[in-house]
Amino acid sequence: MNLTKNLHVVFRVACAMCFIGHGVFGIITKQVWCNYFAVFGIGEEMAYRLMPVIGTWILSAGSCLLFIPLGL
Repeated sequence: MNLTKNLHVVFRVACAMCFIGHGVFGIITKQVWCNYFAVFGIGEEMAYRLMPVIGTWILSAGSCLLFIPLGL
C-alpha cells in the first residue's frame, strides 16, 4: 500500500469513530447535549426525545463512512 492509500484509511477510520462515538452519546441521552438544543430554543424534555433519533442518524453516518469506502 502506498502512503496516500494508508492515509485515506486512517482518516476514514478516525472520522467514522468520531461520528460513531457522538452518535452513541446521543442514543444514551447524555445530559450535556441539552445545552446544544437550548441554543436553538429546544427545551429539555424535547431534547431528550430528539437525542436518540439524532444519535441514530449520526451513528448511521459513521457506519456508512466506515463500511462503504468511497474515493481511492
